[in-house]
Amino acid sequence: KQKLTWFSSFLVLLLVVLRSALSQNKPAYFKDGGELVLRPAAVSEPISSVEWQFKSSTGVYQVAQWVKDKLPLDYYVRFKDRAKLSLTTGELRLRGMKSSDEGTFMVEINNLQQSVKFDAKLMKVLDRPEILVRPLSCSAESKDCMLTCSVDRHQAEPVTYSWSLDDGQWKEGPKDRLIINQLNTDATANAKSYRCRVKNDVSQQDSEPHPDPFSKTAPEPDNTGAVVGVSFQMCYCVYELLIQLSVRKPKRKSTFAFIYYRLYRSNI
Repeated sequence: KQKLTWFSSFLVLLLVVLRSALSQNKPAYFKDGGELVLRPAAVSEPISSVEWQFKSSTGVYQVAQWVKDKLPLDYYVRFKDRAKLSLTTGELRLRGMKSSDEGTFMVEINNLQQSVKFDAKLMKVLDRPEILVRPLSCSAESKDCMLTCSVDRHQAEPVTYSWSLDDGQWKEGPKDRLIINQLNTDATANAKSYRCRVKNDVSQQDSEPHPDPFSKTAPEPDNTGAVVGVSFQMCYCVYELLIQLSVRKPKRKSTFAFIYYRLYRSNI
C-alpha cells in the first residue's frame, strides 16, 4: 500500500512538472515600428474557430476573433488596423509594434486554449560592432592577443556572435576571440583580416574588416582615449592638491606649502 501511495504521488508530481514545462511562455521579440509574427502550434483537425487575446499591465484585451459560419473575422480596437489573422493556421501578424504592445499573447483554437503563450518584448536594433584589440601593446612581437567584438547590447539581448577570417565562412563563437601569433610557431602565416557579426531576433550587423594585429604594417590599437583620460586625472589630482595647500596655513615656513601660500596670498 505504501509503494502504491508513493507511486501515485510520483505520477502527480510528474504531471505537474510536465504541465508546467508545456505551459511556459515563449519569448517573441519585435523592433520599434516593426512586425510581430505569432505562430500557434498546429492542430490535427481543420480550424473552425480562433480567438487571440492580449494581456498587459493594464488588463486583458481581445485582438482577433473568428468562428466559422457564425462570427465573421473581427479585429478589436487596440490592433484593428494593424492585425492580420490566417484562418487556416491561426497565425497572427501585427504591424507597427511599439513599447506599449509589450505583454502576453494567448490563443484559443477550436475552443481549446493552447498551452504555449507568447511574451512579446521590444528589442533594440543592434548598432554596427567594432573589433577591439587587447592588450593595447599588441604587436608583431606578441605571442597572442584578444579580439573583442564590441557592441552596445542595452535592450538588445540575447545577442549571438560570429567571426570570419579573410572574408571566409562565418562561424558562431564567443564575444572574445584569442588569436595566436602563428609567425612565432611552425605555421606559415596569420589571417590577414578579421570580421565579427552580431545578431539578435530583429537585426544583424557586421564589423569593418580589422587587419591582422601581428602584422608589422597593422595600425597600432587606438589608445588616445585612455591617454587623455589618465592625463586629465593626473592634472586634476595636482590641481586638488594645490587647492588644499593654498587654503591651509603651513606649520613650517621652510616648506613648499608655505612658499605657495605666500605667493597665493600676494596675488589675491
